[in-house]
Amino acid sequence: MVGTLLVHLLLQVVLLYDALGWDVRMPKEIHGPKGSCLVIPCSFYYTLYPPQNPARIVWYQYVSKGYPLVYDPWYPNDVIWKFRWNTDLYRRRSWDCSLLIRKLEQYHHGEKLYAWIDPENVGKSTYVFYDVTSTIKVDESPQQPNISIYGGEKMGDTVTVTCSTFHTCPYSEPTITLNGLEGSDQIDNEHIKDGLWKITRTRKGVVKAERLTIKCSVRHYGGREVTAMKFISAKCVHQKITIEPELTDVTVGITKNFVCRVYHSCQKENPTITWNYKNMQVTTTEKTHWGLNRLIYSNIAFLATKEDNGKKLICTAKFSGGDITASVILHVKRVLLYDALGWEVSMPKDIHGLKGSCLVIPCSFNYKSNPPQNPRRVVWYRRDSEGLPLVYDYLYPYNVNEKYRGKTDLYRESDWDCSLLIKNLESSHNGEKLYTRIDPENIAWQNYETDDATTTVFIDATPQQPNISVSGGETTLDTTISKQITLTRTGVVKAESTTIKCSVTHHGGITVTATEVKSSKCVHHNISIEPELADVTVGTAKNFVCSVYHSCQKENPTITWNYENMQVTTKEKTRSGLNWISYSNITFLAAKEDHGKKLICTAKFSGGEITASVILHVKRVLLYDALGWEVSMPKDIHGLKGSCLVIPCSFSYKSNPPRNPRRVVWYRRNSETLNLYH
Repeated sequence: MVGTLLVHLLLQVVLLYDALGWDVRMPKEIHGPKGSCLVIPCSFYYTLYPPQNPARIVWYQYVSKGYPLVYDPWYPNDVIWKFRWNTDLYRRRSWDCSLLIRKLEQYHHGEKLYAWIDPENVGKSTYVFYDVTSTIKVDESPQQPNISIYGGEKMGDTVTVTCSTFHTCPYSEPTITLNGLEGSDQIDNEHIKDGLWKITRTRKGVVKAERLTIKCSVRHYGGREVTAMKFISAKCVHQKITIEPELTDVTVGITKNFVCRVYHSCQKENPTITWNYKNMQVTTTEKTHWGLNRLIYSNIAFLATKEDNGKKLICTAKFSGGDITASVILHVKRVLLYDALGWEVSMPKDIHGLKGSCLVIPCSFNYKSNPPQNPRRVVWYRRDSEGLPLVYDYLYPYNVNEKYRGKTDLYRESDWDCSLLIKNLESSHNGEKLYTRIDPENIAWQNYETDDATTTVFIDATPQQPNISVSGGETTLDTTISKQITLTRTGVVKAESTTIKCSVTHHGGITVTATEVKSSKCVHHNISIEPELADVTVGTAKNFVCSVYHSCQKENPTITWNYENMQVTTKEKTRSGLNWISYSNITFLAAKEDHGKKLICTAKFSGGEITASVILHVKRVLLYDALGWEVSMPKDIHGLKGSCLVIPCSFSYKSNPPRNPRRVVWYRRNSETLNLYH
């Protein structure tokens, strides 16, 4: 429809009577959809014989005899029935004589109209107004709207959708309705050329499903409605995976629950969650978390053995696009049984700490018999060491060994807690075996001494590097989550390479740093060629511009055309924010063999390539040099069965002027003879 609508607007009649100083311009023919309105653009200019009333403009129907009125504000009742009460002027400046037809009907098809400026005072001897006419072509239905989609590769991404259509009715613009995406809108109405406008609705939103159906409906003036649809397919995203609790202190023979949480946006696919420990009870549940995000849980009832100490408990979530994992290191606490006493004491066999930092040795107790007289009386000792054995005793702090004096305290969270805090670890603490006694003056612990009832302290000279995990951010503009110990930061990837730096300062002023580089692919949003209507003339250069919208800062796309040996220029500039536009301009020189072929622009990125194309419509210029004439017409043309067809044709001459330039004859050529066609 666009080609049909515009090809005929390209051909305008301009009759210049320089000697008389008058000029009237309007398209030779113009298209409009049935039921809509139509503006026939018209302008006039004079240098001699000015009209007495330049605002007096009358339109007529072109016939062989008479002057049937199409528009005359002085004599509205004399306007012929086809146009009565249906026409008006559509003036935007003083030299404007444009005609508005409020509602096109099928009986307007083929009507040839012309304008007359101040007909009571400007006669045909001054200017032959009926030599400049415009023929109305009524289309049965308006064209389908065009939908373009930029971005939205993944759920949660920002996406821009545009829906545009051409129209001939600035008097009452079409109404564009977009369904399938929520967001903010902007409407632009652009004047393309005489008699043709382009209206565009642009909507920016967020992809909230793996598949969206975008539906654009355009209601033209008069009630005619056309609809187009397009689909958005987006990848679902797994944001992160965690295991809780992170502090994995487990006790031999006692069940402890761990929960693996997977945050994702997959609506049609549920990840499969597995654990690296088999033969344990696992339950899985799922619920919507917030917005687009979903949360799936897997709970494992973990039963530890002493051999599990230091091993990893690993949770794996399997998606169609790959796996993600999370893990925690198991710290197994022993339960020391004093059966005759009816007591249990739980503490680790060994524990590591950082030199210069603090350390808590976890400890808890319970009893079934022989209750302590003073349950808050907790004492810690050294085993197999020289010097004073006391490590902590609040009643006798001066009897504490010099290594620990003033550096120890209890770290209790309940009455059953016997945990020891060492405030400043030194190298001399390395290898020390420590043990505890609750209410030692009243409980007969001495009858149950055992070498196994100790915790060995190991001192690390340097801290463990922090772990950085980055989720998301595969492409620039993506949201990404960087995890720094217990600090989670959410942001937007603004470069193809981002260095994540995590610094941890421990108690005692010890700092350790880790870095990780996040590499992201840059995104190409859209590629287009303008003008979209590729009407070219044999031997006449025409410029086409290929525009590539992308977010690549370190990489410029390579833009190529499928036609060689033509002048091409390329430039790049920042558009807004992270977006860039690369342009390539080709000066295209058409040959008659190019008719119906594609002009293709290709943008090559490291991650692939994208293309755009337009179909070339070549108008030939037939030269009759001896006559001094040129005739321009297409080599071939397509039409719809049952519909009408216009073969565009124009002529010009330098010599041998025709006696009757309005006398035009068409013929049909076959192998035997020339047959009169019109």
